[in-house]
Amino acid sequence: MKYEDDKSKFRLIYLYYDAFGEEGYNHEKEIKDFNLIAQKDGLRFQAITWQEVILRLLKNSRNKHDDYVRYLFLRYL
Repeated sequence: MKYEDDKSKFRLIYLYYDAFGEEGYNHEKEIKDFNLIAQKDGLRFQAITWQEVILRLLKNSRNKHDDYVRYLFLRYL
């Protein structure tokens, strides 16, 4: 078995719930700092909030799952 160290095929996705206030601000700073470290190491890193995911689902659901996406929107945003 051949092992390849090909980081270009790997992406680390960090999904988190955004918070208000100082804790949210500090968390955002930590994410940005981590992203810089990951880039220097050649890793593809993407951070996205649950809020962003739900808004994208709402925008792109195209009637397939409208009821569920609407529920997520009302429940979590």
